[in-house]
Amino acid sequence: MGCENCKQALELVEECQQKLREVAKVLKTEPEKFAVYEPPCTDLYKDRLLLKITEAGALCGMSRSTAYQMLYNGEWGKIAIRLSECSIRIPMKSLMDWIEQKSSDYS
Repeated sequence: MGCENCKQALELVEECQQKLREVAKVLKTEPEKFAVYEPPCTDLYKDRLLLKITEAGALCGMSRSTAYQMLYNGEWGKIAIRLSECSIRIPMKSLMDWIEQKSSDYS
């Protein structure tokens, strides 16, 4: 019974090694398949100074409700600008700085 388990484990290891060889081959021939994902909406907002809450959320890959939670729980409240009672905007530079700071927190 023990030898059968070892045999199965070795087969699994060989299978994993084969898959790794296949991935390495694709990496060499088609590196674009492993390019860093960039949200498609980034170009739409790159020249904007101020973003609506939903736009800032879309840039961060968040849903509308999550973006508003970020605003009201204080996470984005520090960088938001209130233009009027009903109009709040997030400066693009502040959002990029916030993302940079959050990224460095996890590195």
